[in-house]
Amino acid sequence: MGVQRTRVGYTGGNTLNPTYRSLGDHTEAIQIQFNPSQVSYKRLLEIFWSLHDPTEPQTAQYRSVIFVHNEKQRKIAQKFIKEKQKKMKRKILTKVEDASQFYNAEGYHQKYRLRQSPQLMQHFQHMSDEELMDSFVAAKLNGYKGLYNTNAKATRKALKEYKSSHPYAVEHLDALLELI
Repeated sequence: MGVQRTRVGYTGGNTLNPTYRSLGDHTEAIQIQFNPSQVSYKRLLEIFWSLHDPTEPQTAQYRSVIFVHNEKQRKIAQKFIKEKQKKMKRKILTKVEDASQFYNAEGYHQKYRLRQSPQLMQHFQHMSDEELMDSFVAAKLNGYKGLYNTNAKATRKALKEYKSSHPYAVEHLDALLELI
């Protein structure tokens, strides 16, 4: 099931307990929990690459950075950037840095695209912000709504697989499946 959970937040800086209004020197980032037997780290980098211009200078808040958790990820990320640079005229500004303390963004930022769909969100109204943030189903639907997932068919398949092993995880999962 590839990507299992996502969280948006702030990292890479020294400011304690940053918020959207008081970010300090942190960068807005997404934390992704994934199953490497189903989606490769390189594939995640390709998706990241497709969502922004890595040659455009940005402030600390929006800079292009890959936060790595181990040496294997560092090598893959550095090789990936090197290969991309060969194909680009402009200098790539993306940095590779060690992952540091990750601070979750405020609840209203979590699953932002999903929250824009009242029809889907009604099925999650019983969940706290923390539960929504940790929900596999919410992560899949948020990806689908945000156009970062491959397509509705893939999302539907992942949700059906999840339902077969977690029949009570989300109420009304059948209704959700009908909406996508």
